[in-house]
Amino acid sequence: MPVFTVNVKWGKEKFDAVELNTEEPPMVFKAQLFALTGVQPERQKVMMKGGTLKDDEWGNIKLKNGMTLLMMGSADALPEEPVVRPMFVEDMTEEQLASAMELPCGLTNLGNTCYMNATVQCLRSVPELKDALRSLKVLDLYVSSMKCTESEDEDPTKGTESQLQLSCFINTEVKYLATGLRLRLQEDITKFSPSLKRNALYIKSSKISRLPAYLTVQMVRFFYKEKESVNAKVLKDVKFPLMLDVYELCTAELQEKMVSVRSKFKVVEDKKLEMQQQPKENLKVGAPKETKYEPFCFSEDLGSSNSGYYDLQAVLTHQGRSSSSGHYVAWVKRKEDEWVKFDDDKVSVVTPEDILKLSGGGDWHIAYVLLYGPRRLEILE
Repeated sequence: MPVFTVNVKWGKEKFDAVELNTEEPPMVFKAQLFALTGVQPERQKVMMKGGTLKDDEWGNIKLKNGMTLLMMGSADALPEEPVVRPMFVEDMTEEQLASAMELPCGLTNLGNTCYMNATVQCLRSVPELKDALRSLKVLDLYVSSMKCTESEDEDPTKGTESQLQLSCFINTEVKYLATGLRLRLQEDITKFSPSLKRNALYIKSSKISRLPAYLTVQMVRFFYKEKESVNAKVLKDVKFPLMLDVYELCTAELQEKMVSVRSKFKVVEDKKLEMQQQPKENLKVGAPKETKYEPFCFSEDLGSSNSGYYDLQAVLTHQGRSSSSGHYVAWVKRKEDEWVKFDDDKVSVVTPEDILKLSGGGDWHIAYVLLYGPRRLEILE
């Protein structure tokens, strides 16, 4: 009879009716005892009448049902409860599951943006597009200094930063875009002062060291009203130009690099004016030639601006009083004296004068984002 039922005494504890099978090696029985007591098999010493139990053979030990075995040995300390409880896949939210499995991020559906979201995710699968976006250089502030106004002994700190756009902050002083841009590049900041060991007022001054060929300007028209707990809109009229020159916002080094191209613009404009003043009989008559243009970026920096001159190319407007409601419309330049208004599926032709009316001051469409493109330098023969 190879299977017996025995009792095991371990210190003050006793385990009754423990199954023992002599057709299996003694280590299997010791594993059973480990499950009951927590004593590792190598630490166990199991004794009975006739001898001590070995690991690999039963020997001449005589067993019978109901006999009592004596076990000696100390158990390992119980493992401590983990500080962070394990979380199982079944209990995770979609966001936690995506993070744990290193899934790419999703895009929130803003009510009717599922098609756009799906299109963006498809384009994300193009590695060349992702590499191009990662390497994209837009707007560089390399010369940015911060000076504490409350401590003359504290040296100013200098740093660099890259941005995707310029921002036009709107306050009581700002009536024109240029004023808002200058205020953005010189602003007051409150932060901790290491010399005063407290918060102090700093003036942050910045200059642009690289201009992109296409410049995006955001009109900062929304602010949070704590009393009403809403994002309110600044309706103030802020004029913006059809032609923008940001030369004064640049570093001296960048200004110097742009001088040669900017002087060519002056030469071309003077030559065009001279041609307009000539009698018609002196002008050469012939088939119109294809207009050619000079490069608008530096040869060593593709996608930059080598002049600081820009033409307004598109406007994104918002109509409404809150950032969480209202309607957005696109206004895009088609040719010199013609613009197109894209109001969802409704498309109409508008004039440059209509574009200038988007500067604010009421409940009409108000410019929220301005897209300026490079002013092209014509090659005159």
